[in-house]
Amino acid sequence: MIMLKPRFQKHCLMAALVLMFAANSHAAEEVPDATDTTQQVAALINQLSSDDYQIRRQATEKLPQFRQAAIEPLMDLAHEEDLEAAVRAVSILEKMYQSGDKETVDAVETALLWLLESPNRSAAIRANDALKGNYGIRRARAIEEIIKMGGVLKVEPDKALDPKDINNFRQAIPVLHLGEKWTGGDAGLKQVARMSELKYIYFIENVNEVTREGLLGLQAALPDLTLVYRGAAQLGVQPMPDPRMRGCHIAVVTRGSAADVGGIRERDHIVSFDDKPVEDFEQLVEYIRAKKPGDKVVIRVNREGRTLSLDIVLKGWDRAVKPARARE
Repeated sequence: MIMLKPRFQKHCLMAALVLMFAANSHAAEEVPDATDTTQQVAALINQLSSDDYQIRRQATEKLPQFRQAAIEPLMDLAHEEDLEAAVRAVSILEKMYQSGDKETVDAVETALLWLLESPNRSAAIRANDALKGNYGIRRARAIEEIIKMGGVLKVEPDKALDPKDINNFRQAIPVLHLGEKWTGGDAGLKQVARMSELKYIYFIENVNEVTREGLLGLQAALPDLTLVYRGAAQLGVQPMPDPRMRGCHIAVVTRGSAADVGGIRERDHIVSFDDKPVEDFEQLVEYIRAKKPGDKVVIRVNREGRTLSLDIVLKGWDRAVKPARARE
């Protein structure tokens, strides 16, 4: 018998609880006799180590039919020193992962994640391969759950993902906004962690139950992720990318944003915000952070040698808007 490390024992216990909960959701329709099901699964698990190929093949084909009831026994088998048994167990889990049943997919993914820390390195390697090889499944489930919880995924910095447009799902999704509509709290960040392609999360402070600690934990899971903290109000501009250009010069104005409605244009140089000088874009961000949606501000800009004073009504972040075209 293999002794598990304390950390791994804790993970296995947590996984068992998750799998137990998932199994209960299908109990009435699929497993009328839990004892009989347990015995059947146990018998099939034993058959995976049979010397008879046909017996092993039949067991491999039958086990996925038991869905969540088979997951924990397959995890146990994957921990064993028998390399062939571990490979078969992970292969069956991967097949179940591809089943399309949402609860089974989520439960198997949990099992594969725990197997990443298995003392059986062969099982851990194959679990990692299964997760990477089926990233599309993880991604689709993550997108579905993130949208359901009110997250705003963006295929471009200011172009929200349209879940009804299948072409959007073929593009990388680098940006996520967690604003006032986010209902998932810290617990919902486990769905975000499924999306390794994310590069930026814009976190709107003090409008939902997400904590900085939760976000730092997410960043540990996604090391390439950059966290961007913002206030509830949004102006709707992006700066010129050239760091050699001094001042706050605007490259993009988001269509329909407060800046767009208020008259700010691409290539404008913002010089003041409510009579306070603006030295650079980060200072502008700090001024906006102190405001809330609906606040009225006066922004002065230099445009082609003229100084203009613009009255702006700030908006919130949870608007699905697209970048405005450059204006002549």
